[in-house]
Parts: sequence; C-alpha cells; structure tokens
Amino acid sequence: MKIAIIGSGISASVLTYRLRNARPDIQLQLFEKSRGVGGRMSTRRREPWAFDHGVPFFTARSQSFQQILKAFQSQGVVHEWQPRVLTLARGKKPYSRDWFEPHYVATPNMNQLCKALLGNQPVQFEQTIHQVSGGPGNWRLCSVEGDEFGPFDRVVSTAPAEQTQAIFQTGAALLDVEFEPCFTLILGCAASYKPTFDAARVNDGNLKWLTWSHRKPGRSSQAALVGHARGDYSKRRFDDDRDALQAELLGDTIELLPDLLIDSVDLHRWKYAQVIKPLGTPFWSDESESLHACGDWCLGDEVEDAFSSADSLADALLQL
Repeated sequence: MKIAIIGSGISASVLTYRLRNARPDIQLQLFEKSRGVGGRMSTRRREPWAFDHGVPFFTARSQSFQQILKAFQSQGVVHEWQPRVLTLARGKKPYSRDWFEPHYVATPNMNQLCKALLGNQPVQFEQTIHQVSGGPGNWRLCSVEGDEFGPFDRVVSTAPAEQTQAIFQTGAALLDVEFEPCFTLILGCAASYKPTFDAARVNDGNLKWLTWSHRKPGRSSQAALVGHARGDYSKRRFDDDRDALQAELLGDTIELLPDLLIDSVDLHRWKYAQVIKPLGTPFWSDESESLHACGDWCLGDEVEDAFSSADSLADALLQL
C-alpha cells in the first residue's frame, strides 16, 4: 500500500512513526511546503540566536503520549522543563506562577521531536500540494511548483482544515473548523542581558506569553525572547502593516521589560495558530475512506491533540 502524507509537523511525524513501526511494507511519501520539518514546532535561526517561534512547550496528559515521550526522553530528544514562570501586567508588580503538571520541550530545538519520529523517512521539501485528483488506488498529487506525484492508494493531509478542504475539494464539515491567528514577536538580545525569568503569562495588553527560548534545556546561551500575541488582537490586525504591528508589539514588550537590550527584531504571522472550534472527531475520512485528514484542529489546539489525532488515524489505517 502506498500512502501520501501532506505535511511534516507533529501529526505527520506521529502518523509516520506509527505506520512505519507497525507495517514496514507500507510505502510512505511525505510532502512539505517548507524547507524543514516541524510545522508550528519550528525554530528560526538568526545567528547567534535561535528562537522557538512556534509552540514554546507542551504537556502530556494521556498515557499513550506519555509512553512515546518516555522513549524519546531516554534518547535526550525530549526534556521536562521546569522554568521560573511569572505573571506580568502593565503597572503591576510581577508575581510567580506555578505549573501544576510537567511541561516538555524538544532538544536542541522544538522540531527535533518531529525529526526523531520521522527517523530516516525521506521528505519532499518545498512542494506545496494544492490539488489531489484521481480516485481510490489511483490518487495523484499536484504541487504549486508544477510537479505531479503518484499514484497512491491513500492520501492523508495534516494541513489546517481549510487548506485540506481546498486540496481535497470535498469535506464540507472541514470548513466548520475555526482558527485564530497569532503574531509572534522575535527579539534577539545583547549577550550581556540576563533575564530574571524563563516564561511569563501576560495578563493584559496585546501579548499573551513571553518565553526565553535560550533558557530551555540544550539551547545556546544567547538571549532570545519570543512574544506570542493574543488571538483576538492577531485576528483583528492580521492584514495590517507588518512594520506597524512589529513596532506596536515591541512597544508592549518594552513597557513590560524596560531594561531589555535588543539587537534584533522580527515578526512572524501564524494564520492557523489556535483552534477555536475543533472538528470534534479524532480524524476525518471521505466516503471512499481513501482520503484522510488529521491534526490538532480535529480535537483542540495542543501538541497532544495533534498526537492523539494522528494516533487514532494510525489505528484506523492499520486495521484496514
């Protein structure tokens, strides 16, 4: 059986890991529009800094996710992170914030978990799949870059719901899924700057979280700050001028941390960052049960939701 998988984030990586380990005879082919794996579990490098500008950390509440993480913890790929967390608000004194469950990061970058799950699985990078044609047993994929791939017995999309529906041209229920975007402010700070906390929840203003990427296990020592904006703000301002947005969020950050020594500033826009209304089922399949989709958006907006969705789809595919 030949299966095409669109994407190389956590859902695609988990699905690949499960299928490859259970059924080595299944031929998998992965397609990724970017130059590397990870999706929102990605890292941006701008020497001498490295920024986890997507998912900053994640939790593991289900036994199945915990079991997989334990295997990669023993390999040094995943570490529990026990940061000093503050709550910040403008004009108010910061106070400590407790985390009542383990939080994890991948090492040395967030996308390392995806790399470890994929193993030696080849990925076709810089291939933006925009159309699927044919039928069960004869699916063909066309990319924006002008290439065609196939035939495949089954196709799995791990792209956001709206993009998946556009690729498959079926699955009206996918359009009911709702997302909010997120702006990410990326600040490279002077080598002499020493933060007094590791992560902070922001209680007011346009920012929601501030996280020092370099304070996580296995990172470089160069101070790298990532600020995630609130979903409602990002949605309202999504099409606004990029420079104006960057300046506004930078101003918000400096108001909270007036002693910052900033050497580099950038802004990233995540269009499908937070799931507001999930699909409500672990995965989606078409009537022929040869087109499938999975992702965090099926169940929620956490890394574990992406895992659970892909894990459920893998179980279903392995029973066929």
